[in-house]
Parts: sequence; C-alpha cells; structure tokens
Amino acid sequence: MIEREVIMMSWNTSYLKKEEGITLIEILIGIIILAIILTSVIGFFTNSTKITGQAKDRRRALQLARSVMEDMRSAFYQEGISISDRQTHFNNWENNEDYKGYTCRVNIADYKEDLKEVIVTVYWDNKNKNLKLKTLITKR
Repeated sequence: MIEREVIMMSWNTSYLKKEEGITLIEILIGIIILAIILTSVIGFFTNSTKITGQAKDRRRALQLARSVMEDMRSAFYQEGISISDRQTHFNNWENNEDYKGYTCRVNIADYKEDLKEVIVTVYWDNKNKNLKLKTLITKR
C-alpha cells in the first residue's frame, strides 16, 4: 500500500511539473495586439460615419439646387423671370423639414440674346459649405 501512495504522489508531482499553459507575457502580447487592431477598426468606423454624413448633406444640397433650378427653368418658360417671382416661388421649400439648415441663393443675369445665366447656390453648415449649379436658360 505504501508503494501505491508513492506512485500516486510521484504521478501528481510529474503532472504539476509539465509546462502547459499560457504565461502572463503571452496574455499581455495578445491584449496589446487586440488593442491595436480594435483601435484601427474604431478609427475606420468613425471616419466612415463622418464621410457618410458629409455625403448626405451634399446630396440634400444637390437635390435642393436641382429642384430650384428646375423651378427656375419652368418659370422662365411659362412667363419669364422677375425678382418678385423668385422671392415667393422659393418659400415652399424653406418650411420643409428635410431642408432645415439649408439656404438657397439664386442669381440671374443676362448672358446673350434670349439667354439667361442662372446660378443656384445652396449653403449649409452655417454657410461654411456650399454647392453651386450654373446653367443657361432660353425661351422656347
């Protein structure tokens, strides 16, 4: 029976002497690598969110500018353009919830005979950013 206990004890001690496991250094290296990867991924998502927001603002400004440009073209074809027409004509989009924070400016100038140059400028972000559309309009 003593032999059996000696064998059991030697077996237990040999099991404890095996070096199968992860050291603290390996764990720290893994955490550092994971932190580096997560930092770059978070930076990517932050930038993509910012760029998506900027593209959305620019798309809305372009939609507004195109809409105003088409309204100007339509008004010019129907009865000609006057300053009072422009003022009342564009009030309909200012109360639209989609275009809050956007302002629109229209410049009309004589270009050549029967041609008008129309420049629609849309401002947003407290006039820090803008988008311009320019075209020539003629009567039919």
